[in-house]
Amino acid sequence: MDDLLAVTSRDNAAELLEVAVLVYEHYVFSNAPARSLAPAEYASIFSDAVPGVCDSASVMVRQLLPKHFEAYNLNLIAPRYAPTTKEVSGQNFGYWGHTVAEVVLERGAAAIDPTYGFLLVTQEPRFTTEVFRTHNFKQFALSQPPFTERQRYDFQHGLVYPRAGLPFSSVARSGDPIEPTFPAIRVPTEGGVAIGRLDGSSAEMLNTFGGWGDHIGYWYEPTKSDWRFAPNEPGRYAVVFYLLGGDNAVQKAALDVEVSVSGGQLATLRYLPSQADPKQISITFDASGETVISFKSNAAASRLIDSIHAKRLSGVEYIGSIFRQITNL
Repeated sequence: MDDLLAVTSRDNAAELLEVAVLVYEHYVFSNAPARSLAPAEYASIFSDAVPGVCDSASVMVRQLLPKHFEAYNLNLIAPRYAPTTKEVSGQNFGYWGHTVAEVVLERGAAAIDPTYGFLLVTQEPRFTTEVFRTHNFKQFALSQPPFTERQRYDFQHGLVYPRAGLPFSSVARSGDPIEPTFPAIRVPTEGGVAIGRLDGSSAEMLNTFGGWGDHIGYWYEPTKSDWRFAPNEPGRYAVVFYLLGGDNAVQKAALDVEVSVSGGQLATLRYLPSQADPKQISITFDASGETVISFKSNAAASRLIDSIHAKRLSGVEYIGSIFRQITNL
């Protein structure tokens, strides 16, 4: 409590803690029941709430807070390191995404995590990647021992916060773009590399790169995703993103992404069969070192990724889903 009182008044602290514990204990998640039954005076509020996940629970915190609080949904994506593979150059990792409710206070900020049961406090004006990188915050559990089995499990998820300051993390308030940067995909001089099988599923992309690596475009929030490619030697390279639609409105909407290349020189950009509803996005570029292909969402639309293929051309032109030798290069 002393750390919270360092950034706000006693009355504000009490109100924050009351709402934090209420939502943590009584919100019904889409994939988990409430931890306990809500008191009679709150029963209708929680029974009428639409079940969701971390972002919806954080919205409910904001709705229950007294109106004098300034609060936001705060999105975190943090790397979870994975074993090195031949397809990845350097450190391999996938992303773990999470959302909490950030509250601006008189002398700092608090973050309420109603999903896993944590309260974070910093004396900085807001939570940023730098706050997490420097561990400039205190972290407290919303429940006390003895822990239930579910609470012990939840407690492990507090590890997302130290990771939120690692390289390639992204911290953004709702409405600001989330910016994941993925591990560098190694492109050999001979042959090519494929991430994920062409099987009509994004599951392998999800397993490889985590919750932010199975799609391009808007995903809960505006997104700018940076896909890194590490060629072995200078040359012209082709990368194809094989895409899938989905079963929600965002995945069905006309795709509107801005594609850019940095570290190399863009040669061609093709959408097949159309830019609004592509099944493939094919990009060729000239590069002598690591090159980044960026997808920036301009509207609430996304596509799942079935597979990514990359290859050094060397007199070969990439057309559709095959490499065809041509003689006039």
